[in-house]
Amino acid sequence: MKKVFLSALIFAAGMLGFSGGPDYGGANGEILFEYVDSSGMEVKRKVELTIKIEIAEFLDSSMLTVYKDASKESMVLAQISNGDVLKIKEQDIVCYRSGSSRDPRMYEEIWYKVEVSGRKGWICVYDGIRNNNLDPFNENAWEILEEDVTSNKFTVRKLEQIITLLTDTELYSEPDMSSNVICKAGEDYDFSRGQLNLKVIAITQQKVTLNGETDHWVKVEYKGKEGWIFGGYLSNEAGGPKYAIPDYKIKSMFSM
Repeated sequence: MKKVFLSALIFAAGMLGFSGGPDYGGANGEILFEYVDSSGMEVKRKVELTIKIEIAEFLDSSMLTVYKDASKESMVLAQISNGDVLKIKEQDIVCYRSGSSRDPRMYEEIWYKVEVSGRKGWICVYDGIRNNNLDPFNENAWEILEEDVTSNKFTVRKLEQIITLLTDTELYSEPDMSSNVICKAGEDYDFSRGQLNLKVIAITQQKVTLNGETDHWVKVEYKGKEGWIFGGYLSNEAGGPKYAIPDYKIKSMFSM
C-alpha cells in the first residue's frame, strides 16, 4: 500500500506546488511540499541543522544508515558513527494506511535528508504506527504567531507542551516586566508538596537576560488565564530539552 501511495505522490509532485500554509519566516519548519488524500499524506519541511553524533550506541541501526533515497530498499551509502558530523537538510514524513480492512491504523516513516562525510542521502528515524508526538513540528509547532511584540521586537512562536513552575511568580500581560501583572502564578500553591505544571501555548524566539539568567519568555495558561512568565522560573517537566522547540528535539535524537 505504501508503494501505491508513493507512486501517487510522485505524480502529484509533478502536478502540484505548495503555497500558503503556516508562516515560519523562512526558518526551519517551513513547508516545502504537502500532499494529502484518503490513503495517506506526505509533508516535507525545511530543516537545516548540523549535529555531532554522540550517542550512536543507543540508536536504532536505521538512524545510523544513510540510504540513497528515502526508502530502506534503496542503496546503502554509508554508516554513521560517534564523532561524525551530520548535516540535516530536510525532513520528510510519509503517512499511509496498511491497505488491509483488518488494520485501519495509519503508519508513518520519518526521514531526514542528510550529508555526512561527503555522502548525501537519507536516514530513517522512525518507521511504525503513526505517532504525532514524534514529529517535531506536530500541529505546526514553531510557526510565527506574532511579530514585533513589545519594544524588544520579539517574534512569538507557537509551542505547546507542559512545563513546571519552580516558584510563585508574576504572570504578565506581555513578555515584559513593565507590562500589567495579571496575577501571581502559584501564589496559593504549596511547592513542598510537589511540582506545579503549566500548559505552554507560545514562546518568544529571542532570549533575554534577567537577574543574570538568560532564557525565553513563555506564554502559559494558569487558572483560566493566559499570560507570560520568564523562563528562568520554569523547568522541564519530563527530562530532555527544557523546551520542545523542534530544533532542540531533533538534536536530542543524536546527541546529549
